[in-house]
Amino acid sequence: MSDYSLVQRGVTTLIVGDVSPKDVPLNTAVKLSSSKVLITVRESRFPAETSDLDYRGVTAFLLNSTTLRIEWNGVLSTDSGTGASETISVSWEVVDLENLGDDLKEILFRLQRALGYLGENAVQDLLVYDDAGNMTQYRLRCFNSDDNAQAATINIPDGSSLETGELARVTVTQDIQIAKNDRLSLTRLLTDLLATPGVN
Repeated sequence: MSDYSLVQRGVTTLIVGDVSPKDVPLNTAVKLSSSKVLITVRESRFPAETSDLDYRGVTAFLLNSTTLRIEWNGVLSTDSGTGASETISVSWEVVDLENLGDDLKEILFRLQRALGYLGENAVQDLLVYDDAGNMTQYRLRCFNSDDNAQAATINIPDGSSLETGELARVTVTQDIQIAKNDRLSLTRLLTDLLATPGVN
């Protein structure tokens, strides 16, 4: 993942005395080439009729990698009769679309692993049994597709490189009380994890 922030959010309230444009510093830098600004605007201005507000549009864009610029038309004022002041509330969100794609790949990677732990596209091998025939240990291997799971080399030695489409390996150990044939404990230890899950 890059050093750029995937999403930054904020609310900027414009009040009497603010002059367009207003620059808002971002928490961290964003990538100009792939970032998009989304805004939601709530205005409290006079008069309230929509037709009279047409010229008072609010826009926001990235001035540079660390600054959001908000622009609006007109001057915010205070009603001389009621004393009420005009305001504009701008809820903004800066989304890095390029990083969003990487985050979706990361989510897919984690989802495929979770499904593998539940038994989908998974291979269990290196089974170990006690004298009573109880399985006390096995290795769970998670894959990104049925085809890659089907093509896996069964009982490939521990320490071997992950095979095509293999996402993770987990060693599962069961402690069984032979007299009552009860499982006393179950331990799952992640031993291998794909270092780069397709994320650039």
